[in-house]
Amino acid sequence: MTVLITGMTLAFVLAARYAAQARKQHLPASRIDSEKGGGKKDGMNQPITSQKLTKKFFFTLEPGLFLVSNVCHAPGVPVYVDVVALVENREKQWLEIKGARADGRRCDVFRSKQHYDDFRKAFAPHNLTPEPSREQVEDLLRRYVEGD
Repeated sequence: MTVLITGMTLAFVLAARYAAQARKQHLPASRIDSEKGGGKKDGMNQPITSQKLTKKFFFTLEPGLFLVSNVCHAPGVPVYVDVVALVENREKQWLEIKGARADGRRCDVFRSKQHYDDFRKAFAPHNLTPEPSREQVEDLLRRYVEGD
């Protein structure tokens, strides 16, 4: 049995507000570079886009972008966070996304992990802890389910 807590952290709520234009339209990879220029707006790191994670959208992303699910294990711990793989490895990565149940749900795309980290720090610098590893999250969920 897997326990999944869904929700959006304050950072994701604010990101959704700032990324309203990107959500209203599909931004193919060629338009991401020219329109958002590295995910910065008014001096603040912002997601390049924030929209529903579909296979069609995922396969249009440039390799090397940083993908973050808005579905969380716990506040501030997304179920899926990774660098977008090369085109030849996308199918395998898509299966990982589906396994994490992040498909069909809102996600944020950042230029790099550094932009994502800067974005998180801007909204919760006093409350920011390093993201736990996948093994730590799985161990925590296992202990929760077993009642330890």
